[in-house]
Amino acid sequence: MNSGFKWEVGIKTISLVTFASVILSLTIVALFKNSFELSDSIIDNFILYSLRVFVLGMFSIFGLSIAEIVKLQKLVIKNNEEPSSISESELVIKEAKFAAEKIIFEAQKESKNMNERKTNMEIQLRELIQTERELIRNYEKDEYNS
Repeated sequence: MNSGFKWEVGIKTISLVTFASVILSLTIVALFKNSFELSDSIIDNFILYSLRVFVLGMFSIFGLSIAEIVKLQKLVIKNNEEPSSISESELVIKEAKFAAEKIIFEAQKESKNMNERKTNMEIQLRELIQTERELIRNYEKDEYNS
């Protein structure tokens, strides 16, 4: 009943079935009063059979509540076991942070290498320009001297 109807609908269903069963048992006792001679009075029979059905209904509600308690205990135990999965997720996050730091370090290293190459090229370009200037000066001196 608990797996099919859940807690709220199960309680309503059991209560309605119990109430209908009490009404049905009262009707049957009234119609066949000669067959139910456990006590001399028909009112006593009404009370006796109504209580029987009512007690059976209460036992079914008790069984439904036990099933709900067991389900909730399993849920609590499952939720208490989740910190290990939380620590696993923390491990994944730490690994991702480490990988990100490694990527950043590699990018910084590559940037530093590119800056060094740029500086070296600038120095070589200055040296080349200086050499060209000296060549032009020497060429101009040779031309004036000739």
